[in-house]
Amino acid sequence: MKRVISRENPFGLTPKGLAFEIVKDRGVRGAHLDYGAHNGDFLEALSKAGFIASAVGVDVNVDVVRKFQPLMPANVKLECITKHAPLPFPPNSFDSMSIIGVVEHVHDQTKLLSQLAAALKPGGYIVIAVPGQHVFSALDMGNWKFRFPALHRVVYTMLHSREDYHRRYVECRNGLFGDIEVEKMWHEHFSIESMGRLLATAGLKIADVDGQGLFQRILINVAYFAGGRNGPLKSIIDFDAQRFGRCELVFVAQHS
Repeated sequence: MKRVISRENPFGLTPKGLAFEIVKDRGVRGAHLDYGAHNGDFLEALSKAGFIASAVGVDVNVDVVRKFQPLMPANVKLECITKHAPLPFPPNSFDSMSIIGVVEHVHDQTKLLSQLAAALKPGGYIVIAVPGQHVFSALDMGNWKFRFPALHRVVYTMLHSREDYHRRYVECRNGLFGDIEVEKMWHEHFSIESMGRLLATAGLKIADVDGQGLFQRILINVAYFAGGRNGPLKSIIDFDAQRFGRCELVFVAQHS
């Protein structure tokens, strides 16, 4: 990892934490869009730190947006969007954007990135965080539900409920199988080269790239089954995140 996570960063050694540092370093304090904002925590942190003048966060999860919108700062708005519908923003609307842990879940990635590029002002940038393609990618627990569907159903039902499993993985509300589009059905990993090719199809190019970790897929799996990331295991995970830059990649993209 090239960047240092500052003390004011509420997300620590995570892709969201790295994205926070990038926005801080870029110094553009205009209008910001966060695609896949979920509960709005990233925009809330940017607003409180004074890194943006205003922000919009969009997400397909209606229940989450409705729950957290009242908790947002005055200059942050969360909005619901519908899968496959065009983004409701005119061209050149935003100075900066973020899309953290989303592209790998999307089927038509070129369409999404092209819409984001159209809404981005000239000279603006998009921060894109995705899983990195490397030797331990096969250990990604996000794909276990596709590799071992019967086992996933049993474990998920035990940890949550049969009704919750049916809602998320049978009804597939909002067109999502869990958190991945039903047309995609795979948690994709990217190399710098593959992301560069994808961005080019949307009229974008890589301006910068940073990354975290190498052994995190192993360490996070161990932590999960050990009941958490506290104690010595957290220190090892944090060291790995700082020392290497392959497991999670964070790109800065601009108009080509």
